[in-house]
Amino acid sequence: MANVDQFESIFRSSIKERLEYRKISIRSILLITDLEEKAAQTFQKSVQRFLSVLGNASERDCFLVYGHEFATTEDLLELVAGYELDMICSYRNLHSNAWQFP
Repeated sequence: MANVDQFESIFRSSIKERLEYRKISIRSILLITDLEEKAAQTFQKSVQRFLSVLGNASERDCFLVYGHEFATTEDLLELVAGYELDMICSYRNLHSNAWQFP
């Protein structure tokens, strides 16, 4: 260790709050996709299977926003503001071809 400041920095970085488990309730989910309706519904089913660890699906509302419902980020934010949500599921590069290029 080069100096006291480095030691202090390392020591302070180890001081963290302890994680305290709290059960949360997720009752409303919004799925955002740029897919067309049929493909979006298939994607929604896939996401719902993935989220089955949250419990019984009938206890949650699952909303779906299709690609034709928004064109810009502002449009999307306005749509999202109309919901009371516990979770939003989406993926990167909506309405973009960037996903094709790693």
